[in-house]
Amino acid sequence: MLSNPSKQSSSSSAAPLRSLSHGGFLAAALVVGALLRFSYPADIEYKRDEQWMFEKTQAVAMGEPWPSVGMPSSQGVANPGLSVWAFLGLQQLSGAETPVELARAVQAVNVLAILLLLFFIAVAVPEKESLGWYWGTALMCVNPLSVLLHRKIWAQSILPLLGTVFIMGWWYRKRHWTGAFVWGFAGVLMGQIHMAGFFLASAALAWTILFDRERKNVSWIAWGAGSLFGALGLIPWVVEVGRHLSQSDPTFHITAWINFKWWNYWMSNSTGVIMEYTLGEHFWSFLEYPLIGQQPTYLVALLHVTLGLCALYIANLAIRHLKDTRGSWVTLFIGRGSQSSSIINSYFWGCGILMTALGVAIKRHYLLVTFPLTYVWFARFLADDSRRGSKVFGVMWSAQLLVTVLFLYYIHVNGGAPNGDYGAAYSAAQSFN
Repeated sequence: MLSNPSKQSSSSSAAPLRSLSHGGFLAAALVVGALLRFSYPADIEYKRDEQWMFEKTQAVAMGEPWPSVGMPSSQGVANPGLSVWAFLGLQQLSGAETPVELARAVQAVNVLAILLLLFFIAVAVPEKESLGWYWGTALMCVNPLSVLLHRKIWAQSILPLLGTVFIMGWWYRKRHWTGAFVWGFAGVLMGQIHMAGFFLASAALAWTILFDRERKNVSWIAWGAGSLFGALGLIPWVVEVGRHLSQSDPTFHITAWINFKWWNYWMSNSTGVIMEYTLGEHFWSFLEYPLIGQQPTYLVALLHVTLGLCALYIANLAIRHLKDTRGSWVTLFIGRGSQSSSIINSYFWGCGILMTALGVAIKRHYLLVTFPLTYVWFARFLADDSRRGSKVFGVMWSAQLLVTVLFLYYIHVNGGAPNGDYGAAYSAAQSFN
């Protein structure tokens, strides 16, 4: 529910605001989130993409020239250069000589993104809206999908930091160089890391032009300057695309019009019950964990049932709100009059409609570009619930923490998920060499 909370809900949520969103809980969530990202350092994914990225950083460190473009895509055209330049920079800053060390640099970048996000919430988000932001951030710290994607030597895995900078620039879009310029600059950079960033930046721009009441006060000249400056790195890529344009055709998936994957993933990523995405057929054995001897305890299965019930409770909140607004779906999802509503709606509706209309085959990890708003959107339902919101949030946060811990343990003791998307963990692959 993205409309401004009512006066009643704002006052009634004051107690959980004092207890859960203040220093102690947030500090604990941040520490736990960092530990999860840094744990079992050798159990990272290490498939074709990760191998290519690591080997390229080492080749450049040994004297090979910096590449002008990134890794070849599945359609044969290389990705923009920034997708690999960022890792070359991380390698030089960290001195990484092994995949584990390079992955640690990525994990550190994502912890930095969380720290920057918390700072932004503290100084910029109004107190009556901040509870949902804080709870969303805390949930993201322990969410199993978030932890999985924040541990990879993968271009998409460095999007959270840029995504936070993008939101901060947009938030202060009336300012010239500390707001609008940063907004334009970060948006173009996100697209060079992953093409979903171009869609998201375009959606936020269109939403601002169409629906922002303060659009006349936006520093558009500074936004344009930031966008042009950020686009300089695209020049080698544009040349490369021009060379291969006749060899590859854009792919249009008409099924995107009916599968609504953007909204499916938006709503489900935060639930914590979607790790079949990476485990594949191993997911069913994961539900049996932890094992005592060889005896399954099915604790993971019980935690999934718990998270499913929490998700149903949130769905019930949405239905109740729908009744309160006399059946208006627009009121349920689109609220006006707040910064939070505008930026979330531009992501939820704007980017979703744009990618769906153009027939993009959306993958679950594409929503890394929305960091952290999928979690904020999810948590705001509970933050606005004065009856059981804080209790349900506490149960959900704890259950997701346990699922994540057990997921990392499962990967550790089984050497990855060889028959799933995760593949053999780097540690397991090394043991066979």
